[in-house]
Parts: sequence; C-alpha cells; structure tokens
Amino acid sequence: RHEDTYSSHGGSCAALEILRILLLLTKTDDVPQSVSRDASYGGELKRIAHLEEIVETRYAQPLTNEAIAAMLYISPRQLTRIVKQRYGTTLHAVITKRRVEAAHSMLTHTDLPVEQICAIVGFHSKSCFYSAFYKENGITPSEYRKSLGKRRK
Repeated sequence: RHEDTYSSHGGSCAALEILRILLLLTKTDDVPQSVSRDASYGGELKRIAHLEEIVETRYAQPLTNEAIAAMLYISPRQLTRIVKQRYGTTLHAVITKRRVEAAHSMLTHTDLPVEQICAIVGFHSKSCFYSAFYKENGITPSEYRKSLGKRRK
C-alpha cells in the first residue's frame, strides 16, 4: 500500500532518506546507463525528494497545488500525476496527513491548547482539524489528549 511509505511514525523521513540514497546512486557510474542517463527517471526522483522536503518543512503554511508545482518547475497537472503515482492519493491528503502527524506529536509532547495546535500546524478551522484528526486516528484531538492524561497517572 502507498500509505505504508508515508506512515505516521517517521515514515516520511525514512522515505526522504531512501530517495536521497537513490539520487546518489543515479549519480554514480555503477548504475546501468539506461537508469543513470535517463533524465526523466532522475528528474522524477529529484522532484519527489524536493516535494517531500516541501511538505515536511512547509506543511504549516498555506500550500496549493499551483504553488508547489511552481517550486518544482512542473505543471500542476504533472504534480497531481506524480503525487497520485507516489502516494496513491491527492496532494491535499498528503499535506493534511503531515499536519495531523505534527498535531499528534504536539498533543503528546506539549500542553498547548488544541485550538493553538490547530493553527500552528496549518489548519484554518477547528472543524477541519477535528475532522482530519478523527479520520486519521479514530478519536478527536481532545479525546486523545484526555487519554494521555489517564495513561500518565
């Protein structure tokens, strides 16, 4: 499954590291000519690595398909194709998943109010945040935080 490569437990970092290794391999002479000389193959890997870096470092900012496509020097349509091929979902879903992962971590490791976490990780409304968090975790952010308190006692 595509989701397994982007798990909520650091999978995005692991996937990024794998892509970096693959990029290094495409630069060596040990790779067959058909792979190392194929600009589209290497270009695709570079774009995926750059895309993952953008999502990882800018998830809290407003990100649109058009803006990310411009950062990658490709068309929005091409970005949609790459994301669908890589993750099996939409760019919006990938960004939302990363935001929920960040919120999950903040709920676990800070005492910040849920509304503040919602804004920090890039959600524009509390209802969208609650809905996305519930979809990923099967529990609301407030319920999750309450369950942490019970476990800590």
